[in-house]
Parts: sequence; C-alpha cells; structure tokens
Amino acid sequence: MKLNYKTFPALLGAIVLAGCMPSEGEWNTARTMVQGSPAMYKELLADCIARSEKAPLSTKQEAAKVINASPASTPRVWCTRTVRAFANGRLTYAEMRRAHLGSGDRSEFIKIIQGK
Repeated sequence: MKLNYKTFPALLGAIVLAGCMPSEGEWNTARTMVQGSPAMYKELLADCIARSEKAPLSTKQEAAKVINASPASTPRVWCTRTVRAFANGRLTYAEMRRAHLGSGDRSEFIKIIQGK
C-alpha cells in the first residue's frame, strides 16, 4: 500500500474492512501525520466511521457485544477508540498486526476497543 496524504485517511478503515495491512514504515508515517494535524485526525476518524457504517448488520452486532455499545453506535465508538489509540501510540503496529491476523495475544487490542 503506497501511502500519501490522499490515501492515508483510509488506513484504519482499510485494515478493519478490507484486510489491508500497511508496512510498519507506512504505519509510523501515518501516525506522525495524525499526531501533528488535527485536520488529518478528523479526516481519518470520519473516513473510518463512513467505512465502518457499511459493514453488515451482523458484523456490527458482534462488534457491539465486544465493545459494549449498541449496533447503531458501533461504527462511531469503534472508530473513535481505535483512531485515538492509533494517534496516541497505544495501538501499535504489532498489536494491529496480531488483530489483523487473528492470532496471538490480542488482549491489548480488546482493551482499546472496549475503551479501557
């Protein structure tokens, strides 16, 4: 995935919905962009919510159980928590990679999406 300021806002949405995993360098570059630009942060959050709202209802219902939210609010809650954790460095590349692969200890990721 080639990363530039135009493709960047889709980063987390793509990871969550399309199964696309950027390189660690792209991940770090994107994080730096979000940390230094409130506009990029807002754009990433808005894009994540828009993409997550397109998920099937069954996916939202299952995610809602894990994140302790209603299915209707799941896209906003999920994205707010993950984008915040991404921007502040709590959601690491290694943690997202484990979540993406569905293997290994994902307890920190679960805590993040549960808002803990």
